[in-house]
Amino acid sequence: MLKYIVFVSVFVFVILLALFFVAPASSAETEASFNDAYQAADRARKKAASLGHEWRHTRKLLKRAKAAAKKGDYDKAVRLANQARFEGDAAADQAMSQADLWRDAVPKLKP
Repeated sequence: MLKYIVFVSVFVFVILLALFFVAPASSAETEASFNDAYQAADRARKKAASLGHEWRHTRKLLKRAKAAAKKGDYDKAVRLANQARFEGDAAADQAMSQADLWRDAVPKLKP
C-alpha cells in the first residue's frame, strides 16, 4: 500500500511539474493583429446587416474592442473582435438558413 501511495504522489508531482513548464505564455497580440481582427469582424457584421439579421451585441463588442485597443490591451481587444466576428458570421448563417424555413413554422390552413 505504501508503494502505491508513493507512486501516486510521484506521478501527481511529475504531472504538475510538466504542466508548470508547458503552460502557454501570453499571446502578446499587437496593434496590427487587432486591426486585422477588427476589420474581419466589421466585414462579418456588415454582411449580417445587409441580410437584415445583425445581432444586437455585435456592435457593442466592436466598441469594447476598440476601447481596449485604445488603452493598449490588445489581447482583450483581439478576443472581443474575434467574438464579434463569430457573432457576425453566425448571424449571416442564421439569416441564410432561415430565409425559407420560416414558412414551415406558419400553420397551414385547411381547405
